[in-house]
Amino acid sequence: MRPLYGVRILVMDRSLRRARAACRCLEIWGATVSLAGTATAACAAALAFRPEVIVSGAGFASAEWHPVVRLLGDAPPAVLVWKETARAEDVADLALRLYAGSRD
Repeated sequence: MRPLYGVRILVMDRSLRRARAACRCLEIWGATVSLAGTATAACAAALAFRPEVIVSGAGFASAEWHPVVRLLGDAPPAVLVWKETARAEDVADLALRLYAGSRD
């Protein structure tokens, strides 16, 4: 079973190693994932990709992901801030819970 099948998730993180690990887990769970390492790249990805969930790494301050959310105005995504100590598997689990909760 792939509980995140078809869910579009944008992963924002300055640590490429950590971001790739999260992306792999999210893809295993069925999500379609886009990765951005800067706020500018995240804005561009948001417009092109229209994510339903944003996973923001600890390196991004809320002031950096807020513009991304605002760009998506009429359909804002759920946002999960990923702490540096979180395992990639935990991020995938939290993304699923966040996505499911935002749709209730």
